[in-house]
Amino acid sequence: MNVRRLSRDEARRIAVRAQLLDADRPAELLEVADRLTLLQLDPTAAIAPSADLVAWSRLGSAYQPAHMRQALEHDRTLFEHRAQPVETEPAIVMIRPMADLGLHLADMVAARHSGWPRRLEWLAANDGFRRRVLDLLATSGPLASREIPDTAEMPWESSGWTHDRNVTQMLEFLATSGEVAVAGRRGRQRVWNLADRVYPADVSVVPIEAARKIRDETWLRSLGVARPKFVGDAGVSVEIEGTNGLWRVDPQATAEGFAGRTALLSPFDRLVHDRVRAIELFDFEYTLEMYKPKDKRRWGYFALPVLHHDRLVGKVDATADRKAGLLQVHAVHHDVSFTRAMTAAVAAELESSVARAPPGSGRGLAAVASTAPAASVPGAAGMSGVSTSTTASPSSFSLSRASPSGVSSSSPSAMHIPVMENRSSAMAARHMPVFRNILALISHLRLPMSRPVPFCLTFLNTAEGGNPFAARAGNAAQLPADQSC
Repeated sequence: MNVRRLSRDEARRIAVRAQLLDADRPAELLEVADRLTLLQLDPTAAIAPSADLVAWSRLGSAYQPAHMRQALEHDRTLFEHRAQPVETEPAIVMIRPMADLGLHLADMVAARHSGWPRRLEWLAANDGFRRRVLDLLATSGPLASREIPDTAEMPWESSGWTHDRNVTQMLEFLATSGEVAVAGRRGRQRVWNLADRVYPADVSVVPIEAARKIRDETWLRSLGVARPKFVGDAGVSVEIEGTNGLWRVDPQATAEGFAGRTALLSPFDRLVHDRVRAIELFDFEYTLEMYKPKDKRRWGYFALPVLHHDRLVGKVDATADRKAGLLQVHAVHHDVSFTRAMTAAVAAELESSVARAPPGSGRGLAAVASTAPAASVPGAAGMSGVSTSTTASPSSFSLSRASPSGVSSSSPSAMHIPVMENRSSAMAARHMPVFRNILALISHLRLPMSRPVPFCLTFLNTAEGGNPFAARAGNAAQLPADQSC
């Protein structure tokens, strides 16, 4: 049997394009959800909720978090669901297209009488509690879990956080079996209702085996290339140079005509979710370190992988300070060096970013560091909204937003951001791929603003030495002359 063979370049491009991270951006949220099949929900929001980050990485400024809520709670074109994405992974909370509901209903119905024995035993012992929860939702739903009395006959026992959380456990189990569903959220609190009030009435139920086959095929389509253990027999077998064993590839996928772009990714983004695949195809090592002690972290609490075209090139350690209206970039970690072509491309990306004025509070801030002089940054001179100093050997630069005219913010904020890179070549250019995305993240946070304000990119002379730099937010008139817009 002849097995198709792919180069690693081809495999990466197929994977990036399959995840809608190439230059051809999708047009709307539903297109993203349909192609990716799921958007993982996670309570961590160091910068923004993961589902929003994933959508923003694909749609850019066309996406707003309100679009997700509209689709979930009003249009009912998306639904919230807890299940295994694939049989080899644990259950997670996710958002799926409502159009795919029929692929999951048969599994939901089957879960009422099969599955985890302990769950079935607890439900049998609490049948009266189950009926009371359903009756209350029927008469008073939608309700948050705290609005439902705990009348369990037998408490749920666990060594973890679910211990004695009987209402939550009952709702989770009833959702797994398709009897109740998440109708919306009040802040981060889920609101529940009977499933037939949330799900459409005319959904065709696809039999379990046929549904699994279709899910494997759509999952492979979203990944482009994957190991068989994740997608079964979907697609066709391929070998990928430099890797061992066989892979499966979407038969419609191609690397031809690929055009890439730069994007910051959520740690839960499916392009990097499979850490083994990330190493095999991208030579990219990554670990989500929010559960590690601070002194044990290499890249940061919630470091964002950086995609540039068909390569994963680094991580950005950033957090959002919503009270101060700041996006704090603590460090930028580099995995690869940039070629001249990449430098020119990211300089153009920076120029388009500076020309755009995202909404903010007048104190919104984004910054990255450099050890290169302004003259070494292609395209910086004469760039709209950019001023460069003529001081010798500047070792850093700042990106700041001026306050609206006549509006003075509180004392200027400052942050010092180390460059996690020891090479001395063209550091400014190496940081440029993340600029546009950092600016767009400020917009994504939807900080209030009375009207658009300019951005200033200013090269500073840090004679005190070292790589740290300060990026200051405040009224442009308050900035020193050599930092003016």
